Amino acid sequence: MKYIINIHGYNGKKENNIYRSLMKMDFDNNIHIISIQLTNSPINDYNSLLNLIKSLNGPTIITSKSLGSFYGCIFNGYFDIPCICFNPSFNPLNNINFNKDDEDFIIKHNYNFFDFNRNITCYISKEDKRIDQVKQFQDFKFLKYTDNIVLSNYNHDFDGIEYDIDLLNQFKNKILFYFNEIDKFNIDSIDY
Repeated sequence: MKYIINIHGYNGKKENNIYRSLMKMDFDNNIHIISIQLTNSPINDYNSLLNLIKSLNGPTIITSKSLGSFYGCIFNGYFDIPCICFNPSFNPLNNINFNKDDEDFIIKHNYNFFDFNRNITCYISKEDKRIDQVKQFQDFKFLKYTDNIVLSNYNHDFDGIEYDIDLLNQFKNKILFYFNEIDKFNIDSIDY
């Protein structure tokens, strides 16, 4: 079995538009899409996602939006899980207020000092009014090594993505590419 974990953003819902888009895609029965409801507490949400990831026994890809990308890319770094982000927030403290424990957790996972592996795609909207994407590209040097796709006509939430056939096809092809890369990596790492 292969897995896609969809991680929603702050105050989001597990069945967000990215999840609905994934459900419209014609994957074979071997790909299971999982989306859990988060609590908006980074410590609790991180632990829930970590437990979920550890429970899966198969190739996994993360799709994420906004704050969800903060978690998704942490797991990319720890477990080499490919991550496809929509308007990612790599410094949530810039636009969300958290309690002290959650703030400390976010500071501990500062992306300025984080060692990334590979396989991160960022869909960035020029119309994002919540996250200063230009500042993120200045602050986080790893973004020059990610696959970045800059789009117009989308707001922060990527409203309408479910109806953009071209973007959905590109998104699906990126998922299939990452699963193929995982399969190729697993075959290449077998010691004959």
